[in-house]
Amino acid sequence: MDLSNTEFELLQLIVRSNGIDESKIIEQIPTLDPSEISKAILSLIRKRLVRRTQDQIVAKPQALEALEPYRVKRAVILGAGKGERMRPATKDIPKPMVKVHSKRIIETQLDALSNAGITDITIVRGYQGGVYDLLLPKYPHVKFIDNPHWDSSEAIVSTHLAIDLLAGAYLIEGDLYIKGQNVI
Repeated sequence: MDLSNTEFELLQLIVRSNGIDESKIIEQIPTLDPSEISKAILSLIRKRLVRRTQDQIVAKPQALEALEPYRVKRAVILGAGKGERMRPATKDIPKPMVKVHSKRIIETQLDALSNAGITDITIVRGYQGGVYDLLLPKYPHVKFIDNPHWDSSEAIVSTHLAIDLLAGAYLIEGDLYIKGQNVI
């Protein structure tokens, strides 16, 4: 079943919220036009994915099934750079492997991805790439692509090396610290 972008955003919100007051939807998704929201609710009702109760819009069991084809199942993390601006912390390790509050930056991403049920994860590595092997005991499902041109190229080359993995995937810069595990 195909969903419009508005239907998708709305259905995700309703499922995540375990039901929501119709008047609160615009607060949660302020980028949507109120008239589009009304049309999308009616469409989702016609598609038998949600129902109206006295004061809420509630997802029906088949809502999760309708969202499943849209669920991201893979991630590619770009972590080939040297991290010059973080010297001396990156003298011997790539920037994503730097610890912040006793946890590696990239581990915050791997934990958030795992929390979201994503285990098909590839890291594009370059500078001190072998250091990423330290992740394997905790994250044995992680795979690697080596960027031999890490020292003379930008992230676009790393992205190109993983081009066959990008359809339906998250593409993440390896130096983003994720504080809230539910962000993904």
